[in-house]
Amino acid sequence: MQVIWNHSPFVSQLQEAPDESFAARIWWFKLKSSREDMLLFVALAWASWSYRNSMVFGSQWQCPEVSAMGFVKLVLGYKNYTSSVNVSNLSTSSSLIPSRSRWNPPSFGTGDGSIVLGEALAARMGVEVAAQLGYSLIELECDAINVVNAINRRCFGRSP
Repeated sequence: MQVIWNHSPFVSQLQEAPDESFAARIWWFKLKSSREDMLLFVALAWASWSYRNSMVFGSQWQCPEVSAMGFVKLVLGYKNYTSSVNVSNLSTSSSLIPSRSRWNPPSFGTGDGSIVLGEALAARMGVEVAAQLGYSLIELECDAINVVNAINRRCFGRSP
């Protein structure tokens, strides 16, 4: 995990930070940082934890620095998204922000394929977001085998 932090703008600050617990370190850093720096710090902490898990579970990242940049890009992209849909003040508000549209859950068990449709739409959205973030090679996980088969066959249209 040190490889990620050594390339961060926080390397000198982290040497001064308390080390009795991660919570103490986060709180200390929060008191000394701007909101933007805190967001970057948390993104790098998330990347570090994921990198640690990749080592523990046997699929170590090839380039931790590039992967960490992906986490930062994801977090900053989400921040931009939330500000564009007026959700930026969610942490300071005790009430929920009203939705701009109303979501109606699908009717399950009716045989209309709503679960498979949901998987297909989620896969499509994931690929579109990855493309918008500049990724050309992605790994997509999906439970619906007919969606997986349609993607693997590069099928287009409304049915797999």
